[in-house]
Amino acid sequence: MNVEFISKEKDFIEAKLEGADEGLANMVVEKLLGRKTVKYAACSLVHPLIPVPVIRVRAADAKKELIAAIEEVEDGLKATSKSAEKI
Repeated sequence: MNVEFISKEKDFIEAKLEGADEGLANMVVEKLLGRKTVKYAACSLVHPLIPVPVIRVRAADAKKELIAAIEEVEDGLKATSKSAEKI
């Protein structure tokens, strides 16, 4: 997954998640909304024919929160993959 930052402000960030689908983006948003410092988090598609989700985050340090949430989701998916290999 590749993250491209569209706009960066002090407490707001928009980022495209290249190589991810809307389901994965929603997982990241769920992790963000579970954090106390995040005031707003949402994802959307720019266009139905362009399957690149855009995540918007409002927090004290939005970039740090987004990166941490993405890493948390990736770690969870890796753990699930390892568990599935054992079956």
